[in-house]
Amino acid sequence: MTSNLKNLESQLEKHATHITQSFQKVMVCCSGGPDSTALFHLLYYFAKNKKKFSLAVCHVNFGLRGEESDRDFIFVKNLTTYFQVPFFSQKACARTRPQTRNKNTQIWARKTRYKFFDSLKDEGWLIALGHTQDDLVEN
Repeated sequence: MTSNLKNLESQLEKHATHITQSFQKVMVCCSGGPDSTALFHLLYYFAKNKKKFSLAVCHVNFGLRGEESDRDFIFVKNLTTYFQVPFFSQKACARTRPQTRNKNTQIWARKTRYKFFDSLKDEGWLIALGHTQDDLVEN
């Protein structure tokens, strides 16, 4: 194991110990993009090998990119099937979003996504989101 991987595992161990003091279940919100997929793989490795928490995945399909959105859903569903991880999904009706293709669509999507996340938190899941340093932080 390289020193970078050992350092990453050490950091995960530290954070997982803190997390599992309050939560036994971690839900990765996975869009199918590289950030959330990498987070899934890291948490899967840790959950499987350290057995500190249960892991599941959730995905929201907004349908805003047509077939590409559906392919993301299928990718995430197949990922969870392959790794035998519980999968929670929601399809949001794009027709109910604001009709303008500007910031309002992003606000609608964020509110819809976080409403879904809140319902999962109510079931005792800690919600894990993957972002890179270049991403804007969502409130």
